[in-house]
Amino acid sequence: MQSKTRTKLIFLTRRRVLNLSLLVFFSVQLCLLAEASFVGIDGGIRKGEKSHWTWTPMIRSASNQDEIRHSENDSLLDALIPAKSCDVTQMSPTTLAYVGDAVYELYVRSRYAWPSRRTTAYRDIVVGIVRAETQSEFLLKLLLYSSEEAKGKKDETFDTPLLSAEELNICRRGRNAVGKNSGRTPKRLGADQNVYQDSTAWEALLGYLYITDAVRCKEILEWAGTQMPPIR
Repeated sequence: MQSKTRTKLIFLTRRRVLNLSLLVFFSVQLCLLAEASFVGIDGGIRKGEKSHWTWTPMIRSASNQDEIRHSENDSLLDALIPAKSCDVTQMSPTTLAYVGDAVYELYVRSRYAWPSRRTTAYRDIVVGIVRAETQSEFLLKLLLYSSEEAKGKKDETFDTPLLSAEELNICRRGRNAVGKNSGRTPKRLGADQNVYQDSTAWEALLGYLYITDAVRCKEILEWAGTQMPPIR
């Protein structure tokens, strides 16, 4: 009986050693295959690096910022704008506002994404800035400093970009798209239709500039950033 038990233990031990050896062998092969697949591909393991599983994500950092470049024909922005056949003059102001709403919220979210904070605190900050009341304030400031009386004057604390006649027309179309009889005012705003009209005009302006003039859109967003709470 003891002999049979001993023979069985020896057999099980040998099988476990064999299985372990096979596992190690295939693991090494997988590592070699992975290295061969990833080394030299931009966005994966850095070109020329030989260490296993050293993954470098494409994010901005001091170590790889200079390596991240987008060519004219291969940029993220190209994938995030309407087709080249798009005629912005034929787009409705509500469609422009729909695009502008996304652009504005992404700007605010990105602005306060760092330093890291609790999700609830992060959300509270973003919601407080993207709400209609805040957008209305921004638009009214732009309109005030773009008026005939204010042209050539500068605020004491910041420069306010003057809106062109074309941009003022987009704002007007945005306001009229959600007129008092449109029935689109959110219940939260109650009877304050003007706030909703202003916020829609603000979003329409950003949507229009995002599609037609990215540099100008960036200028307006950066100005708005000077009106927002400081990043802490």
